[in-house]
Amino acid sequence: ERVLKIQPDLITLGILEETYRYQEDWPNLARIHQLQGELSSDSEEKTKFYVQLGQLYEEKLKNAQQAIGWYHKAFQESPKDLSILHKLQELYAQANDQQHLLECYRKELDWPLEKQDKLNICQKMADILLAQNRLADCAEIYEEMVLLSPGGQSIYQKLGAIYQKLNQPEKQLHTLA
Repeated sequence: ERVLKIQPDLITLGILEETYRYQEDWPNLARIHQLQGELSSDSEEKTKFYVQLGQLYEEKLKNAQQAIGWYHKAFQESPKDLSILHKLQELYAQANDQQHLLECYRKELDWPLEKQDKLNICQKMADILLAQNRLADCAEIYEEMVLLSPGGQSIYQKLGAIYQKLNQPEKQLHTLA
């Protein structure tokens, strides 16, 4: 610990990491991972430490908000890592943070996914928006689904029902054509 105050380096931090892990001293292990992430110049290494921090806060320290913060930082460092995005989705769902969950789903839709996977994500988004009575936003999602699957009758039916609730008969007619 004294060496850290004089000149922190990754070798010393690695030794302290193992010590704190063995002692199950989770708060100090979190502090060491944070320092490791800050000192690392490699993006992959930073991501690794930030993910470890997320896991530590989630599993050992039982602090979901801190875990989300570290996973978010890891995703910012590695925005092409879908596993981190999925972890954020899981934590936002557990925290019932629908707005951030919707944002994560939207980010996932930008990935090159199979058509059915995109439809499943859109359906999750539509379910959240319907539960929040955000019908216009939900209609936009169903419109996206129509573009993905033009022959999907159930999508047209759901979209038509939303347009009926929104009192938009001209758009509702479009779903019947």
